[in-house]
Amino acid sequence: MRPSSNKSAPSPIRVLVVDDNAIVRDALCRIVQRSADLQLVGEAADGIEAVEMAEALAPDVIIMDVNMPRLDGLGATRRIAQSRPTSQVLMLTMYPEMAHDARAAGASATILKDCSASELVAAIRDLAPPADSAEASQPQVG
Repeated sequence: MRPSSNKSAPSPIRVLVVDDNAIVRDALCRIVQRSADLQLVGEAADGIEAVEMAEALAPDVIIMDVNMPRLDGLGATRRIAQSRPTSQVLMLTMYPEMAHDARAAGASATILKDCSASELVAAIRDLAPPADSAEASQPQVG
């Protein structure tokens, strides 16, 4: 007889996608939606929307474009880092030299826009919050 397990599946990684380009934003959302361990919780077209949605939706990871109208990704990241320090920002850029500025603004990591879908998903997973420590410390029966 197999022992019963009361463990539930791990919670999906909650992702907010922020990019002013609708085609890019749609592609990013589709990548997130194709991964069983990721959950798309929202999408924003500029930094102002990103800050508002981060507050309202409490995402684990925010994929943030750098260049956007109204409030750019660096400004939005600064605000989110202050108001939602548990949300990790993955700065998406075409420019490798933006990594320093992104980190200074509060981004946890940067990734180039020419990355593959699998590289993007891996970067999101790297930023995900750790599994519940109480759940991880329970002894395994078997």
